[in-house]
Amino acid sequence: MSTSTSGTFLAAANAQVGAHAPVWFMRQAGRSLPEYRALRGPGSILDAIKQPDLAAEITLQPVRRYGVDAAVLYSDIVVPPHAVGFGIDVAPGTGPVAAAPLRSAADLARLRPLEPDDIGYVAATVERVVGELGAAVPVLAFAGAPFTVASYLIEGAPSRTYEHTKAKFGKKKADKQAVAVALSQARASGAKIPKKPAKKTAKKAAAKSRK
Repeated sequence: MSTSTSGTFLAAANAQVGAHAPVWFMRQAGRSLPEYRALRGPGSILDAIKQPDLAAEITLQPVRRYGVDAAVLYSDIVVPPHAVGFGIDVAPGTGPVAAAPLRSAADLARLRPLEPDDIGYVAATVERVVGELGAAVPVLAFAGAPFTVASYLIEGAPSRTYEHTKAKFGKKKADKQAVAVALSQARASGAKIPKKPAKKTAKKAAAKSRK
């Protein structure tokens, strides 16, 4: 695994001049890699994300093949609303779909605050990735902006016109604020992510036990 350029991303993040400028390539973990297609299998991406060993391996594949400056966590922007039980999935070939879209106050109540236990599988994936990469390669995660996620929940599927989203946000300012607050709470979490690689922690524990 090449890690010769691993400091480049952190240098850029700290406004320092590195060996080169890091570039974000969309679909880094995805469709261009034959090993990804062989491993991913059919079904929703959310099913794969819920399997820490699988999600970690998919995250690591581009690092192994290309020696990229940072690993991008294999995840999706609708993980939080899915995890709290709103009722949204990612249909292969379509994208995020909700059988019962967010159209009323009762629907908004389905967006309860996110708890650490709701996304334990995400934390487990991060532990595996960090344990494999150590401090040599940064790990990036991402989140969807409130309007983007809200549009999927309100429309119930990808849309080119955002008819229902515009109608809901255009009627009352309070509706827009309520949705934004609910989505913020549905993304907030006290999940503890390890700061140090699991492997190194285990080695230190073993060394202490020998003493």
